[in-house]
Amino acid sequence: MKRFTFILFLLASVTHVTIAQQQISLQEAFKKALATYPTLRSSHLNTSSRKALEGTAWDIGSTEMSSGAEEMGKGNDGIRTLIAVRQNLDIFNIGVRRQMLRQQTRVSEAETQFLERNLIREVGIDYASAFVARLKIEKLRGLDSVYSDFEQAAKLRYTTEATSRLEYLAAQNQARQIKVTLKQAQYDLLMANQNLSRWLSTDTLYTTENDLGEYENARFFNFNASPFPALVLAEEKTKLADAGIRDARSAYLPKLYAEFGSQKIGSVNGYYSWQVGLSIPLVFGATKSRIRSAKIERERSQVDYENEQRRFHSTLQQSQANFDKWKKSVDYYRQTALPLAEEQKKNALSAYKEQETNYLEFIQNIHEAVQIEMGYLDAYAQYLETKLNLEYYQ
Repeated sequence: MKRFTFILFLLASVTHVTIAQQQISLQEAFKKALATYPTLRSSHLNTSSRKALEGTAWDIGSTEMSSGAEEMGKGNDGIRTLIAVRQNLDIFNIGVRRQMLRQQTRVSEAETQFLERNLIREVGIDYASAFVARLKIEKLRGLDSVYSDFEQAAKLRYTTEATSRLEYLAAQNQARQIKVTLKQAQYDLLMANQNLSRWLSTDTLYTTENDLGEYENARFFNFNASPFPALVLAEEKTKLADAGIRDARSAYLPKLYAEFGSQKIGSVNGYYSWQVGLSIPLVFGATKSRIRSAKIERERSQVDYENEQRRFHSTLQQSQANFDKWKKSVDYYRQTALPLAEEQKKNALSAYKEQETNYLEFIQNIHEAVQIEMGYLDAYAQYLETKLNLEYYQ
């Protein structure tokens, strides 16, 4: 008895939460997660950083400044270069650099979209889990009420000597076990709400709405028929590998330079010099190695893309099959099993009160009905998760 009281106290204590609680709808949860989740915010900042770097494609080269002299010595005044300015012109690589940097931005954007879709799915799954945990508590509260009536009826039968003390004690034990199960379910709900809240906030415990009916015959997510982000990301990485090949080949391109200087011969100013030229790489071994490496990276990216396509189509088919399976199960429970279970519970309590059955028959009938109801909730949880997964891939 003391052990039982301690368990009740322990389970009751964990349900008291000091942080604020707030009910939130599924769509509101999606919006809040997309707006505040740190990992996603970091990804957006990374994309912004990539976009900012696109301007570096116009870096045409460095500017050099120098001063010097030539033909000096043996009493010769020589030629003094007061100042010379040389501008290196790497203009042939601008287009290649722009393509490379722009493609890096596209990859970052695709990564962000991939994270967004994953985040929405995780929020949806945790929301559905918290909702089902809430339904379970409602069922157990109803069952607790039934067993309370059962305990009172058993007490009455014991008081009137219509049954034994053993039967009355058994009824008490069953009623108390349901209370423990209810407390455990409340703890499960608390953990489910905490799992949901981790995507939304650190100082608020979010709870679900009372009904998800509007989503059962509609879409949980609104992806606007956008392509699956994992495929988009794999494709953009392939394009980045193509840009990498072009970038490696750009090492073959020449670079220009132009120089102008102001000179002085002896004590006479007003002279100037200029020259224009280009630099050409004469040794191509390193460039060839970089190109070869870039081509291998392109081939690897293509293989990854093809693997992602296979995984996508396979998982989509499996998701559809799982959804169909659990939808049929939920339909069966709702149309056939649950109405019978509800009727069985009512008749079991009525028959026991009328002394038409004993406590063992009552417990057996209630146990069968409860198994059906709990089986329905398990099937409903699987149905919601498979629906979320199916929409994730569609």
